[in-house]
Amino acid sequence: GANYEINKGKQSAHFTWNGTSYRITGKVDYDWFDLGAADDLKNIIRDADTGKQLYFASDTDTGLIVFYRDAAWAKKFESTTGIKLYDSAVKLYYGIG
Repeated sequence: GANYEINKGKQSAHFTWNGTSYRITGKVDYDWFDLGAADDLKNIIRDADTGKQLYFASDTDTGLIVFYRDAAWAKKFESTTGIKLYDSAVKLYYGIG
């Protein structure tokens, strides 16, 4: 687990989504968390029926803004605000896509 004395290590989140239990584990380093864990969550809660999924945007600093919406909403958001949304937190971090 994470060592809270030095704020480093791994941390897990356990949750139930649509009747199935999940566990996501990611690295933590002070106020930084593993962006792969955010992408793992996105893959779990994606809704094929409604098209909803997580979209990620930068707060122009080191933060992450997260939306749970469909592709039409995401496209309108981008065209209205000029803010790029990413379908992956890792892609956002590396500027891919």
